[in-house]
Amino acid sequence: MLEMHRRFPTSRLLVQVGGRNHGVSLSGDRCVDGSVAAYLGDGRLPANRPGPDQKCAAGPEPVAAKAGRAEQAAAHR
Repeated sequence: MLEMHRRFPTSRLLVQVGGRNHGVSLSGDRCVDGSVAAYLGDGRLPANRPGPDQKCAAGPEPVAAKAGRAEQAAAHR
């Protein structure tokens, strides 16, 4: 991600620290959704910084995901 961001100097990189995948936009995360809405609404971008331009903390993991991993681990024992 950082290399791609570096190669496109006008890009912005928003990172959800502690997140699990890239599918978090418009899924209820206030920090991520706020940044996406600002861009789609009026073109506002985070300030350009070295590395990620903006960081959002990941929220708690969904209960279903935790249960699913516990079931997978039990099946492999």
